[in-house]
Amino acid sequence: MTLRIDVDRLPLSYDDTTALDDVTFSLPGGRIYGLLGRTGSGRPACSRCSRRSGRHRPGPC
Repeated sequence: MTLRIDVDRLPLSYDDTTALDDVTFSLPGGRIYGLLGRTGSGRPACSRCSRRSGRHRPGPC
C-alpha cells in the first residue's frame, strides 16, 4: 500500500505572527522527503500540522 500526502492551503498563526500562509503541496507515496528552509521558516509547524490528518481537532491546522 502506497500512501500519499496532500496539503491544501494550510494556514498557521501564533498571535500576530503568521507562520504558514496557504501552504499547498502533494507528495506521492513510496519515497522519503525532506523539508528545507531557513530558521523560522515554519518547517516543524508544517510537519506537525500535516501529520494531524484524520484527527479532527479544533485549531488552526
